[in-house]
Amino acid sequence: MIVVRANETGARGDGRSDDRPALQAAVDRAAAAGGGTVVLPAGMRCRTGTLRLASRVELHLERGSSLVASDRAADYASADRPVLLEARDAEE
Repeated sequence: MIVVRANETGARGDGRSDDRPALQAAVDRAAAAGGGTVVLPAGMRCRTGTLRLASRVELHLERGSSLVASDRAADYASADRPVLLEARDAEE
């Protein structure tokens, strides 16, 4: 199990930049390691569309951090039904 901090994969956390690719890269890195935790460090405001979580990967928001929903329909898996977090291959 590994810990991947969102800023290690390029998330800016300023609330304006599109952080979805960096956040997804963090989730994918943790999944490839067999599981782990993706951490949004304190104070980060990560703007994102749909994040696809994986089994054995947890998303942890430190105090004062937040996910900010994108206002662009193209940032979501389905423009008709925008979903911020989506689980795939979920196991108990």
